[in-house]
Amino acid sequence: MTDWVVWPIFTLQLVILVLIFVKEKFRIFGLAPRIWVLILLLVAAIAIVISLSHDSTTILHLHF
Repeated sequence: MTDWVVWPIFTLQLVILVLIFVKEKFRIFGLAPRIWVLILLLVAAIAIVISLSHDSTTILHLHF
């Protein structure tokens, strides 16, 4: 996996950081920001695991 694949994960984490500070009354597609943070954290974790497992055949090429 190339280095550019890390950027979408990084920007997703920035979106999560912004959503942490959004007021609870603000709804996105009917869901509270807290729920979106949990969903996006799960997506980021899955993306990180996929990026690590893809490079597991080479020695320490984690690209982070």
